[in-house]
Amino acid sequence: MAVGSSFAAIATDKRFLRIFTIGGVQGDILSLPGSVVCMSGHKNQLMVVFHINNPLPGEQALAVKLQDLKHNQEIIAEERVLLSEKSTLAWLG
Repeated sequence: MAVGSSFAAIATDKRFLRIFTIGGVQGDILSLPGSVVCMSGHKNQLMVVFHINNPLPGEQALAVKLQDLKHNQEIIAEERVLLSEKSTLAWLG
């Protein structure tokens, strides 16, 4: 779960990202290519880190997507997350 100034976002185990208004009304439902590792919200922006393929044991293959939810979910950045060998990502702030 991540919260911004105008939204709350919930990631599900079915690889969906549900966006709610602060009042609790569900807005968009987005599909992600892999399971979510972590999310963070700030003002109208949502950053989501998720798995993009099957990594080797003990490693993670991740991507990050930064969106502006105020402007029709404009994608600000979308790229791979580069981690050192045998490292993991567990928190985003």
